[in-house]
Amino acid sequence: MKLLIYNAFILFIAAASTASAQVSDSSGTLPEKAITGTPLEKAVKVLEQQLSQRPQEKVYLHFDKPYYAAGDDIWFRAYLVNAATHVPSDLSRIIYVELIGPADTIVQRLALKKDQGNFNGSFQLSDALPGGHYRVRAYTSWMRNFGEEFFFRKNIMIGNSLLSNLQARIEYEVDRDSSPPEITALIRFLDGNGKPAAGREVSYEHVLIGKPKSLKTATTNEQGIIRISVPYNESSLYPNKYIRTSINFDGLPFVKDFFLPSFKVDTDLRFFPEGGELIAGVPNIVAFKAIDASGLGVGVKGVIRDEEGKKITEFESVHRGMGKFVLTPLPGQDYTAGISLPGGGTREYPLPEVQEEGYLLTIRPADSVIRVSIAASSARLRNRPVFLLGESRGQPYYAAQAVLEKSLYQASVPIADFPGGIARFTLFDMAGIPVAERLVFIPPRDQLDISIRPDQAVYGAREKVQLQVQVKDASGKPVKGEFSISITDASVVDSNTVPGILAGLLLNGDLKGYIEDPAWYFNPASGERQAALDLLMLTQGWRRFEWKNILDGRLQEIAYPLELGFETLGRVYSDSGDPLPHARVIMLAGDRKEGFAAEDTADAAGRFRFSGYEFPDSTRVLIQARNEKGRRFGEIEIQEDWPRVHFQRERFPPNIRDSMDAYLALSKEAFTIEREKLGLTSILLDPVEVVAQEKAPNSTGLHSYADNIITAEDITRMGSPSSIYDILRGRVPGLQVIGNRIVIRGINTFYGNTDPLVVVDGVRSMDAGILGMINPYDVASIEILKGPNAAIYGMGAANGVIVINTKRGEYEPRGAYERRGVISFFPQGYHVAREFYVPKYNVPKNLRDKTPDLRSTIYWNGDVRTGSDGSASLSFYAADRPAPYMVIMEGISADGKPGQVKTFLKRE
Repeated sequence: MKLLIYNAFILFIAAASTASAQVSDSSGTLPEKAITGTPLEKAVKVLEQQLSQRPQEKVYLHFDKPYYAAGDDIWFRAYLVNAATHVPSDLSRIIYVELIGPADTIVQRLALKKDQGNFNGSFQLSDALPGGHYRVRAYTSWMRNFGEEFFFRKNIMIGNSLLSNLQARIEYEVDRDSSPPEITALIRFLDGNGKPAAGREVSYEHVLIGKPKSLKTATTNEQGIIRISVPYNESSLYPNKYIRTSINFDGLPFVKDFFLPSFKVDTDLRFFPEGGELIAGVPNIVAFKAIDASGLGVGVKGVIRDEEGKKITEFESVHRGMGKFVLTPLPGQDYTAGISLPGGGTREYPLPEVQEEGYLLTIRPADSVIRVSIAASSARLRNRPVFLLGESRGQPYYAAQAVLEKSLYQASVPIADFPGGIARFTLFDMAGIPVAERLVFIPPRDQLDISIRPDQAVYGAREKVQLQVQVKDASGKPVKGEFSISITDASVVDSNTVPGILAGLLLNGDLKGYIEDPAWYFNPASGERQAALDLLMLTQGWRRFEWKNILDGRLQEIAYPLELGFETLGRVYSDSGDPLPHARVIMLAGDRKEGFAAEDTADAAGRFRFSGYEFPDSTRVLIQARNEKGRRFGEIEIQEDWPRVHFQRERFPPNIRDSMDAYLALSKEAFTIEREKLGLTSILLDPVEVVAQEKAPNSTGLHSYADNIITAEDITRMGSPSSIYDILRGRVPGLQVIGNRIVIRGINTFYGNTDPLVVVDGVRSMDAGILGMINPYDVASIEILKGPNAAIYGMGAANGVIVINTKRGEYEPRGAYERRGVISFFPQGYHVAREFYVPKYNVPKNLRDKTPDLRSTIYWNGDVRTGSDGSASLSFYAADRPAPYMVIMEGISADGKPGQVKTFLKRE
């Protein structure tokens, strides 16, 4: 850390002068006594204490593609760094990565363990996954102490054209002459050739706060459209509001959810005086940001008027609703801004209240310096000491004090003294109270230079591609570091994709709130991006810590300790719910060879904790509670405390992007070819007649009908079944129970596996053995699906589906089986990273696989390491499609310098 401490501004400049004095000396620093005994000294010391005792982390994820299709794998590499230095962090050993669905429910959660120094992972998307807007969230347990606002977040579009030759899009008609406005949804259904699906019956229902309303039907007109009345809603935070449509198209089920936006057409316009307040009598820079009801920036222009309606100045946004203007307000005067609304009409917005006196902090970033101006608007505020602190990533880099003898003072702070990213300058008065603040973005000067050199100018089908990677620092020296690379078919993957590690570490990681297209600010092709970045600094929130807490000497409270391994929390209690203190609690995980065993004693409240262990996902854990005599007793409750899921939904467009059409078409073609190889065409690809034996009410699965249903009443009549296997044995036609294995006769096997897919309360299980861990008396119903009824669950359902609906409706912990004094379950274990499959065509052509190679991700490698010479070599084989390949490589050096590059390979 480089800390510059200055005795004073040493500024003796006339009030109207535009000259600036350099604040430095021959050594670059002055003795620390310069700020001894001042509020600034305390702020600096507490900041340093916060850094040493409460170090913070950032997570960034690099993905192989910007969007995906059902059935794809989402490949990603996670980078965990120290938030202050960007050096790879050694604090946390586990990163949690979550795929969150359109209804703000977690579809998959992975725990990435640091493996050979990095974090790699992948989500395997079911081919039955509904298309829609998904999110990825990543964080460490330690990061939860400092606010979820700084978790990694990314919006991802996932489409599904696999299970039906149908697509659907939604538009809205709004009649604003009525009160409230009348909303009509127009949903258009098109077949695989883009022609209207006319004369088709569509079932639909409104779902509000997770509760479905009455089911209705409508028939598509000649244009394939149905019209649905939609309740008017202005709130963009209204949870889980959507229309669910379902249609049987050529024997294939099609279900599509359309999440309803806010229909409020009003524009929210907010003003941000530079420094924080509107000060009377001096020229103020006032930034503004206009957003629509969905929270996205919207262009505006308007007029500023005083109380008498006199026009003072005009303003107009320049980038995503942001802009700025100059205003010299008069004391006691109120100002308003008037704009024209997109839906017609006008609206006025008040500007912040004018302060009769105060300090004005103005900052202008230049090429090599940060020009700082401080103005005191009244004589009463002059001849008093003020203190200026400049910090970045929580570290102080500049500290100075001065007595404002004149009305205007200026200084130049060398940019080279700050790291790249966001810097915050705060002005304190003589009492140590923050009176003005300004964010500045410092362009990175130390980013890595990454070059990728192919061994040929052009590549043919299935030809070997060899790449030589060279990484250098800003001075041209070779760099040792860790990187990830994605190579995709640019004809179907958006070639305008911009690498994101610079935005992820230098922007998103320190700014609160949603940032539209953050990578745009780091794209050299983006015009006026530096000016737009400065507008973002003027209008976006930034609060990694509060000055009040810092100046009071209060460090961040820690609720979540550093996680060096997994942790299981729980409690032991009696039948009446009272805690059983001092119970002996034993934990067993895994098998005898590679298992984990530990013992704990419950506290006075019956709580216990096991921590510091590691095991892979899908490992069974057994916990027992024993009394003083060594006998099992009491009930055991396992506690899971994950961050809640809540996002502002309307930051997504309502329909799958048109740019995905080519990608989804290629995905479906590859899917069809793969299924034909496996002999599975009869299930999904040919029209079939759906003959449903039983309606499946209250099911937690995707289906509407089941071939067989066993209810809780049926189970009660069976007497005392000891397991799910006892319930199923001999009671379902075509289903055989062989020991603890289940085989459903008469359907295809998939990859040689005969296990059916198991779904418990809507959650798919990777292991059919979970059936042996479910208490039969917790079951509300069991549904067996075969053939067409199972088709909605995709290729994983080739061996049939067993759906378990429990009486609790949410089977937690995963796969739990409880008896008195014992609980067995599958907790979250670490994700075992898979290796990206790279076909090898280095065999004679007559021995090669004849299946068309339609990969969209040609190559992915999340573990590219450069040596001391800064180089690395990569090789793979081209696919069959003659399209250019987009190459994106990102990463970080051992000393925390990020780098990114995008280039293309020619393919003929």
